[in-house]
Amino acid sequence: MKPNFVVTLFTPRIAMKPMALATLQWAMLYKSGVPMVRCFIVVAEQSRNRVLKHTMIRVADALEQGATLEEALRSESHRLPPIFVEAMSCAEASGRFDDALDHVCEYFKEWLEQRAAILRAMAYPAFVLIAIMFGIPLGVGLLRMSFDGSTDEEITRFLFRWFISTASFFATVFVTIWLLVRTGLWQWIWGTVASFIWPFGGIVRRYAHARFFRMLGILLGGGMAPKDSVRRAATLTTNPIIAADIRRALPLLERCATLEEALSRAYLLPAVARDSLMISEQTGRGPELFERTAKWLHDEADHRLRTLIWSIEGLLILMIGLMIIL
Repeated sequence: MKPNFVVTLFTPRIAMKPMALATLQWAMLYKSGVPMVRCFIVVAEQSRNRVLKHTMIRVADALEQGATLEEALRSESHRLPPIFVEAMSCAEASGRFDDALDHVCEYFKEWLEQRAAILRAMAYPAFVLIAIMFGIPLGVGLLRMSFDGSTDEEITRFLFRWFISTASFFATVFVTIWLLVRTGLWQWIWGTVASFIWPFGGIVRRYAHARFFRMLGILLGGGMAPKDSVRRAATLTTNPIIAADIRRALPLLERCATLEEALSRAYLLPAVARDSLMISEQTGRGPELFERTAKWLHDEADHRLRTLIWSIEGLLILMIGLMIIL
C-alpha cells in the first residue's frame, strides 16, 4: 500500500551514502550464495543507521511472509531511494538478477565517487565564498562601530541582528530544500533545470540514458517484452523529465511498433542512441549493442563532468579573487 502524503513527508528517509554501502554489502552476500532474506537480515544487523536497520528487517519479514521482492521494497518506498527500489524490481523481473544487481551496485559506487570529487572541488571555494558573503559585512560593521565609538550594548545588538539574519537565511534555504525534496518537487525542478540548462544538460541526459540503455539491454536479454522493458528501464533514469520523454514510446509499442520506431518519439535521445536502435533492428543484437551504447554514454558523461568540475573550480577561485581585490 502506498503511504499517504503526511507519512511520506515526515517519515525519515535513508540517505544515499548508507544505502550505497548497504547495497554493495548486500550484493557481496548474495553473490556468495547467501539466501536473499538472510542478506537483508545481515545488512540490518551490521548497519549503524537506525532507519536502514529497521527498513531491512521489515523487507525481510515481508519476504518471509510470501511477498515478492518488488512488493516488499515498494512497501518501504517512502524510506528507500527510488533507484534502489526500481533497480531491484527490474532485477527480479528480468531473470538476470546478477547483471541487474551489478548495475545498481555500479550506480551507487559511481555516485559515491562523483560526490567525493564534487565535494573536493567545491569545498574550499564554497567556504571562502560564504565567508565573504557573511564575514565581510560582519567585519566592516564592527570596524565602523569601533570608529564611531559605539557602546558595548550597541555592538551586542549588532552582533545579535547579524546572527539572526544569517541563521534565518540558512534556515530558510534548508527548510525550502527539505520540503521540496520530501514532496518530490525537487526531483522535477532539478530534473528540468539539469536536463536543459547548459552545461549540466548534456551530462545529466547522458548519465540518464546510459542507465536506461544498460537496463533495457538486461531486460530484453532476459526475455521481457519490449513494452515492459522500456517502461521499467525508464524508471532507472532517476530523472522524471527523461523518463517521461522515453515513455512517449509506450503507445507505439502497444501497437507492435519496433523499438526504433517507438523511441523515435523520445526527442531527448542522443544521436548515438538512435544509431544503436537502428543497427539493433538490422542485426538482432539489441542487448549487446545497448550495453555498448550505455558504456559510451557513461564514459562521455564522465569526461564532461570532470571538465565541468575543473572549470567551475577555476571560475570560483577567479571570482573570489576578484571580489577580494574589489
